[in-house]
Amino acid sequence: MFETAARSGDAKALNMLGRAYERGWGTVRNPNQAALCFYESATAGDGWAMFNLADLYLSGQGIQKDTVLAYNYYIGAARKGIGKALNMLGLLHEDGSIGSPDLQTASIFFQAASDAGDHWGALNLGRIYLFTGDQTQACASFHHALQVGKAEALEALTKLLSNIDDHSSTKTISDVILARIRLYKPGRSS
Repeated sequence: MFETAARSGDAKALNMLGRAYERGWGTVRNPNQAALCFYESATAGDGWAMFNLADLYLSGQGIQKDTVLAYNYYIGAARKGIGKALNMLGLLHEDGSIGSPDLQTASIFFQAASDAGDHWGALNLGRIYLFTGDQTQACASFHHALQVGKAEALEALTKLLSNIDDHSSTKTISDVILARIRLYKPGRSS
């Protein structure tokens, strides 16, 4: 189905065909072919294809690893409205993959991702607030992540907070947040 639509030049179909090759959905897994499909779709302007191609450049799957190209494709995806791309840009700034680590710029991208409805952006923003001592903002970001991410955000947040070192200055607040989220039920507003 996707192959027929992709042959007609449909950018979304090319992206989905790329996903099928990337994941092995209904076909043999082929990261090289996935990269080609994503490239053609991204060139035609599909934001998700830009995001998917950026992921491949970042991981080096099916294509030579290139963090700068990954960054540029994430920028393109973000300009097309893909909130997850904003989160990835934040991660690249946070860990220094594209220069020196920059928490301020990372936080700006995480906030934008959160505002776009991406729960990973909200979780990452909360994580930065938590480790820089702004407990009020950390709680607000984590709450937002739980609202938009539900079970997936709850699992990630529980894992993050459970792994905080007992000697860390954030341990007390993380225990309080953990106690609160144990009462949280996805789907129930709080």
